[in-house]
Amino acid sequence: MEVRIRGDDFNVLREVADDVKGYLSTISGVLDIFDNFEPGKEEARIIINEEKAYLMGLDVATIGYTIRIAIDGSIASAMHDQGEEIDIRVKLQEKFRQDLEDIEDMRFRTRTGALIPFRNFGRIEKKPGYTNINRYERKRVVTVSASVDERVITSVEINSLLKERYRDFSRNRPGYLMNFSGEYEETQEQVVALVKAFSIAILLIYVILGALFKSFVQPLVVMLAVPFSFIGVVLGFYLMGEPLGLMAVIGTMGLTGIVVNDSLILVDFINNGRETGLERHEALLRAGRLRFRPVILTSVTTIFGLLPLALGLFGLSPFLTPIAVAIVWGLTFATVLTLLLVPSLYAIVDDIAVFLGRTRFNSLDGSAESDM
Repeated sequence: MEVRIRGDDFNVLREVADDVKGYLSTISGVLDIFDNFEPGKEEARIIINEEKAYLMGLDVATIGYTIRIAIDGSIASAMHDQGEEIDIRVKLQEKFRQDLEDIEDMRFRTRTGALIPFRNFGRIEKKPGYTNINRYERKRVVTVSASVDERVITSVEINSLLKERYRDFSRNRPGYLMNFSGEYEETQEQVVALVKAFSIAILLIYVILGALFKSFVQPLVVMLAVPFSFIGVVLGFYLMGEPLGLMAVIGTMGLTGIVVNDSLILVDFINNGRETGLERHEALLRAGRLRFRPVILTSVTTIFGLLPLALGLFGLSPFLTPIAVAIVWGLTFATVLTLLLVPSLYAIVDDIAVFLGRTRFNSLDGSAESDM
């Protein structure tokens, strides 16, 4: 898990980072806490009073250029020795550039030719420098990172605790922001992407079923078993004590296709029965009786095939176990609902169609086929 503290002053950022690290150290299951702020060596900073320098006939560029030449030197010319060109660098003697006081004793010539002591318009401060300056979204940032023992606590739970503790952070420190990233941020982004993919998948399933049944309503009957299967998923994760994470969402998406297949078989068999002249009630009973064994066998083989993985009989897999748990529990719950709920929904929707003046609801062109 990671916490990004953004702002302009590194002193404030470091203070907040230390507070976050101190709080994280009190949470059981949080390990290897550190931040990416690395103070560098002490450096000398030359501070110029620009207003005073301007009144004396100097500017910052001239002052900086003069100091650089005095300390580092400047190439004034070159000489040739046996065909090799050697630069001639001019700078102060070493005894005049060993200490910072030597800069304070320097005099700077103005445009009028006057010599002004450095002390009249500037000063030198010694402060720790920075090895590197990290930025995020164009602001300075200090990132606090830590490892999480998932057996004790999850990164989602840690971020919830941090959000509660620092909920007024930006209000108390205007101009400073705190972002929660790491596994939590990645999970949020992946969940959003999966929700978009799931929505597209549901739409495509509806379009395919609509073309198959030649109806806009019957695909809804088939797909209504999907949300009810989610009850089994939530119940399964609750009973097994597993967290609902990203892999659980992936397993639920896979469950959707299996549940739709079972409902599709049942509704299609009901339609076939009615097309042969059976009344609706008789067609429902016949479809439930004849398709009971295929639906049960299809579900049972899938459930028992994934059950060892869901129960962790041969060792838990943090990636595959949540997928297996979602499918096993969701399919178990959905199988019962498919045999009971889908025929009931079929009958209810058919009654609504009759009430609206149509004797059947499985035709796009609205042609009537009386059951009477």
